[in-house]
Amino acid sequence: MRSTWDVYLDGRTLTWIRGSCSAADTARRFFVRYYPADAGNLNGSRGRSRGYNDTGFGFTDRGLRYEGKCMASFDLPAYAVTRIVTGQYDASGHTWEGDFTTTATATTPATATATDATATGAAAAEASATASAPPAVRYNKLDATGAVTAAGSYAFLDAGGASGAGGAGGASGASGSSGGPSVITTWEDLRSEATTLRVHQTDAGGASQTGAFGAVAAGDIMEWRKAGDCWVRYRVTAAPTRPASGSSRWVFPVERLAYAATGAGCTGAVAASTTLDVDVDSSAVIRASGIASPVRYGPYLLYPSGWTGALEARAPVSASATGQAASGATSRWPSDDSAVVRQHPLWNDPDVPDGWTLGYAWAQSSDRVLGFYNNADDVHVLVTTITRLKTRPAYHLQTDAGASGEIYETRIIDGRPALLKHDPARSRRSTPRHLRRHPRPLTTS
Repeated sequence: MRSTWDVYLDGRTLTWIRGSCSAADTARRFFVRYYPADAGNLNGSRGRSRGYNDTGFGFTDRGLRYEGKCMASFDLPAYAVTRIVTGQYDASGHTWEGDFTTTATATTPATATATDATATGAAAAEASATASAPPAVRYNKLDATGAVTAAGSYAFLDAGGASGAGGAGGASGASGSSGGPSVITTWEDLRSEATTLRVHQTDAGGASQTGAFGAVAAGDIMEWRKAGDCWVRYRVTAAPTRPASGSSRWVFPVERLAYAATGAGCTGAVAASTTLDVDVDSSAVIRASGIASPVRYGPYLLYPSGWTGALEARAPVSASATGQAASGATSRWPSDDSAVVRQHPLWNDPDVPDGWTLGYAWAQSSDRVLGFYNNADDVHVLVTTITRLKTRPAYHLQTDAGASGEIYETRIIDGRPALLKHDPARSRRSTPRHLRRHPRPLTTS
């Protein structure tokens, strides 16, 4: 039996949607089978013998009906999951599963997920970004004094980092004075504490980078890379300070955007002679197809399918830490009344192009709202999800687009890190297909 439910996967939440449903459709029980990446998370002897855990539920337990449409959702466990099989029992006790035993990844609608309850910009749903340019320059002298007077030298400073004159090191280069900034000398602090970059205008090869540095503006992305699994991308937060008279030192205010940290020698002290490739025109976009090892992007930890190494530990995040107070009117949620949902404390209408309208809104809880948008011709679908994250980092498994044409990427939307999935080839489809009539196994975290 084939289902006409559309199945979405967004982070850890599976959502089933049907545009027109009958009492018979909602009377059937749903099932979810999920395969833990770690066999230690299998439940009991049954789970260990089958290789997966399973859950069943009825529509009345997790579903909503509104104006003839039906929707149900299920939150996957917090541990990493490599595969999901879902379906529904029919009246005879049989199940529909379609082609869930294949290895192709599921197609999904264009979906933007905002972090920490910040709304997303819908215009980005159809955007695509060019790949980051190859590294242009190389530096190989970490100056622990902060003076940065030799060609090929650089220094990152922690909070309180100064402009070209004064601050850590001042003119003399001394650092770590009482109450002042210090030069960063560990990989961990490069990924978490850097607020200022000092770099000599001449790279390790003797070439002047005055032109490249002079073209950098606030909002640009700069990457410092040791290897494919050991790098940091910084966002420049203000215009750089050019070298003062008699100096060759540029100063960039920065904040960390993303990093990879699983490579060899990517922990502990940074050797003074470590060679780093520098791309002064990097990208804020990271595509799933380019991820071979875990990448931390804002509050998200992206990791590739098949990854068996360690993942960064997670910690719970309180509502106050996200800058959002918990909703006191929890009795109003869940709700699929658009007028009510738009009063939800997390709701924020995205900036959509002309012709796009909100077709359906759903508040699953006080921590999660969804908006479903259609364009004027009803041939595009955009789904925005605004979620208060429960842990940091929030795990998110990244899968390659493969033959489906889906592009999975992480980028900055409305000033916040966001997860984005879109399909450039979807322009001629009248309805999103997702898993409908072509069910396949899903992968998630």
